[in-house]
Amino acid sequence: MKTRLFLVFFLYTLTSAVHAQQTGFANIAKAGIDSFTNKFPQEKIYIHTDRAAYRPEETIWFKLYAMTDGLPSYVSKVAYTDLVNAAGNVVDKKMLSLNGGTAYNNIDLPANIPEGKYLLRGYTLWMLNFPDFLFTKEINIVGNKQQPAQTYNNQLEVNLRFFPEGGDLIEGIATHIAFKATFKNETPANISGTIITGEDKEIAVFKTIHDGMGSILLTPVPGVKYFASYTVNNKTYKTLLPPSKPEGISLQVDNSGTSKVFLKVERSENNKAQFNKFYIIGQQLGRVVYTANVNFEEGQTAAMINKKNLLPGILQLTLFNADQQPLSERLVFIAPLEQDAVSFKTDTLNLMPRAKNTFSLENMNISVNTSLSISITDAGLLPDAAQDNILTSMLLSS
Repeated sequence: MKTRLFLVFFLYTLTSAVHAQQTGFANIAKAGIDSFTNKFPQEKIYIHTDRAAYRPEETIWFKLYAMTDGLPSYVSKVAYTDLVNAAGNVVDKKMLSLNGGTAYNNIDLPANIPEGKYLLRGYTLWMLNFPDFLFTKEINIVGNKQQPAQTYNNQLEVNLRFFPEGGDLIEGIATHIAFKATFKNETPANISGTIITGEDKEIAVFKTIHDGMGSILLTPVPGVKYFASYTVNNKTYKTLLPPSKPEGISLQVDNSGTSKVFLKVERSENNKAQFNKFYIIGQQLGRVVYTANVNFEEGQTAAMINKKNLLPGILQLTLFNADQQPLSERLVFIAPLEQDAVSFKTDTLNLMPRAKNTFSLENMNISVNTSLSISITDAGLLPDAAQDNILTSMLLSS
């Protein structure tokens, strides 16, 4: 939905420039993207709660951060939070005045609030124009009785999905294919198996590496269908891989280096005249950060981007043909530089009952104003699963 919205508007901005010289496409693209971003700035919200599970009559303490273009939001002065139950009813609503893009408040849970899963939702009125971007966080309200440990039924059928790099498999082009295996309850499934043809000829082996995810390298052959064969709980499954196209163009990205992103464009052997000249546009936070021309006749089919010129977060790379039509796209995560913005120090530590402990925080970059929130919680109350944080939310999941 988000991609379609962008492409419809972006292509519309280009209609008046179809006859422009191709050498000016980067300027046309930049003008179109800048116009879209200026008219529709994207706000992001993150809510830091002291924990994710509460009992009736307890208090949810939280701080809200509103950001635009990686900085405290300039778009809105007011933010809202809703606590929503499983039926979709709002059981608590707060209106918060933003100061420097932040606000803090609390929610007092009544004694009679039903147990169950709730959603803490954060948004501004502007963000309601783009409901897919509203912040949500799961809050669990539990009774005083100890909750039984959550167990998963590994007898459930596995759902295996494949994601070819650039979007499509193209005959004759070696393509990395990411895959994700989950049980029906969406928990990761660790599996291994083989890639086979319709005639049961083994082509490659595959195995999940992390949280049910992994990748394989495959060069599709014309007219051949490929399947993933794997066994779970003594039952064998076969999943059809995405079909390959007889011709096309592939945008491949290597982001494994620490300082550079490497790009490579490959074309099919069929209809080479159609796949000769292309453009690559890279954007972050709605701004063009990279442009390049691709010309197979002149051997211009590879490039690299210096990461020091990029912002942390998602880099969106789109490959356009000579007619300025998008053909392939890659989303690349640029990790932030490893540097501590805040130093946490233990000044005094006393483990005796009701003893006083003193901690201090120091801003390591005095040229930047720092807004912080700190949660202090009994470690025994934290769930086993890793919690989200402002870094993963703002830079990736949002």
